[in-house]
Amino acid sequence: AFKTISGTKYYGSYSAVKKVKIKQTAAQIKAAKQKIVCDYGRANAGGAYVYGGSSFRATDCSGLTMQCFAQIGISLPHNAAAQASYGKAVSYKDMQPGDLIICCYGGHAALYLGDGYFVHASTPATGITIEPVSRLQYYHIDTIRRLI
Repeated sequence: AFKTISGTKYYGSYSAVKKVKIKQTAAQIKAAKQKIVCDYGRANAGGAYVYGGSSFRATDCSGLTMQCFAQIGISLPHNAAAQASYGKAVSYKDMQPGDLIICCYGGHAALYLGDGYFVHASTPATGITIEPVSRLQYYHIDTIRRLI
């Protein structure tokens, strides 16, 4: 509160700024983590497929998913088949943004982005691409894992 006297504002000692910490719900925290993981995956699109790589925009499939989850402190091995044992299995129809897709008999990893799209480091010829999930019909889906 303040009082104006002759055009000058005088503030009371009780009007100091107070910092307030706002708690986030579990759903808000989950949504924020999903966004971080998916945004990182999207940012890699257009990059190069590099066998054994794990650098930004220069990686292989499991390196890409490993990097995406590292953004929120989840450590994954640099191996698609090994990543298949992390998190909780979910069905194709229940996929959510940030879910890990393991396919090709454990030989390939991808990240579901939501809205019907996934990102993956496909091949040296195509690099890191975002594709519609309808393309998954050409892959043998082993498991879909929820880590967030």
